[in-house]
Amino acid sequence: MQIVTKRLRWMAIGATVSWFFDPLRGPERRARVADAASRSITTVRAVAARVGAQLPPRARARVAAVVAKLPQPTRARDHALRERIQHEVLDPDEAARLLIDVHERRVTVRGAVADADEVVDLTDRIQVVPDVLSVECRVYPEHH
Repeated sequence: MQIVTKRLRWMAIGATVSWFFDPLRGPERRARVADAASRSITTVRAVAARVGAQLPPRARARVAAVVAKLPQPTRARDHALRERIQHEVLDPDEAARLLIDVHERRVTVRGAVADADEVVDLTDRIQVVPDVLSVECRVYPEHH
């Protein structure tokens, strides 16, 4: 029975890893999980602030210390969008030379490209990605 349980446990771990790192839907799934975690952290912070305000000063300080140790909520959707751009729009050589930053669905691209024509092409390719609001291209042509 223990062998069956152990094998089932490893199968579940394998299925979970496959689910998270699926090349097509993985970034979206990880973003959803990260969003749920961020919402939970935000809720805990709000409840702690509300309850902590009603506590004596010494207990309030302890609550504040615990809340300060909580991780800051992440920008999971922006991260997923950046991953999508890096894997679906850029080829590996471009991904190595360019830095993609996404903040509130606004994309900033920094780095070097082979020539000036690639700047316009790069901007056009990123702009058509779903959920991209704008693209700021801060790239420059390399001099050979």
